[in-house]
Amino acid sequence: MPDYVTKSDLFVFKADENADLDGLNMASYFISTNNMDGLSNKILSDVRVVLESYWKENNFLVNYFMFLHAFTMVALKNKEAWDKVPFYSFIPVQQLQSELVNKFDATRWEQLMAMTSIHKLTYKQKVMTKKKNIELDGTFYDAIIKGKIYE
Repeated sequence: MPDYVTKSDLFVFKADENADLDGLNMASYFISTNNMDGLSNKILSDVRVVLESYWKENNFLVNYFMFLHAFTMVALKNKEAWDKVPFYSFIPVQQLQSELVNKFDATRWEQLMAMTSIHKLTYKQKVMTKKKNIELDGTFYDAIIKGKIYE
């Protein structure tokens, strides 16, 4: 793990608040804390309280992005703690996922690896191919699954 993850009290990939218009401030697929219980962090402990309160009163998920909304709300209320989370954009982390069905290219692979050491991927063909039936042989996905990246 990179130092910017391991040395942070809390780490999430952030949204650029000047460019991202949906109002959510982070990506929830990678959350790290150097507190063993995760509860010593004000943001995480407050998000837990919000979510536990919701689930005490409800037995359904009101919105797929509920965690993101709860996290954003808590982070905005805890600006001092949020400002300590280093800014690393979630956009490079998702780039390889958007190219999984492209023909594998070693030069492009190196470019993608230089962007970030952490990547959000999927195994779901419908996500990768936008529900089209696409042949995956010879793609980035195929190379990763078959371990042919550095052959």
